[in-house]
Amino acid sequence: MDIKSFFGVLSVILSIVAVFPYIWSVIKGTTHPHIFSWTLYALMNLSGYLIQISNGAGAGAWNQLFSVFANLVIVVFALKYKMSKIRTFDSVLFVLVLTTLILWLYTESTIFVVIQGFLIIGASLPTIRKIIQKDGPESLSLYYVNIARHLAALFALSLFTFESVLIIFAWFIVNFSVILSSKMARKKTDNL
Repeated sequence: MDIKSFFGVLSVILSIVAVFPYIWSVIKGTTHPHIFSWTLYALMNLSGYLIQISNGAGAGAWNQLFSVFANLVIVVFALKYKMSKIRTFDSVLFVLVLTTLILWLYTESTIFVVIQGFLIIGASLPTIRKIIQKDGPESLSLYYVNIARHLAALFALSLFTFESVLIIFAWFIVNFSVILSSKMARKKTDNL
């Protein structure tokens, strides 16, 4: 196995390590995923996978593909347990994600990749809002492991292109943002 494949496999293993405890905490009722965030994550991972594959990412894209399926499993549990309050902003973000994905598929223009990068970050806002407003707990272990898996995916890239690296960088920002907002919300609660 070459080094790129090793890091590609490692990124998928880290995805498994991250997602199964998260799903278990959803089943137990200790974590309440926001359905729109996770639906958007699935769409964003799908578009990230397609963008990375079209730019020669190789094993660096495996993580994105696995994440599509893992995100959809979380969406199913969020639907089953009715855990989300859907707001207008969530719906607007959903339409923007679908629109830019369709436009990128049609044009393969870099501008839509940049927009996708911002939308990946925006997709975390319903989860961050949920954390800040204390609408439901969030399991941070997923986000910590995600940082490591995206780092492994970065090392697994067969070809470093602006588009492939941007997608991974956007996911770093998402994970750091969720962790930071959760820690700030907990600190605020502890100070009360």
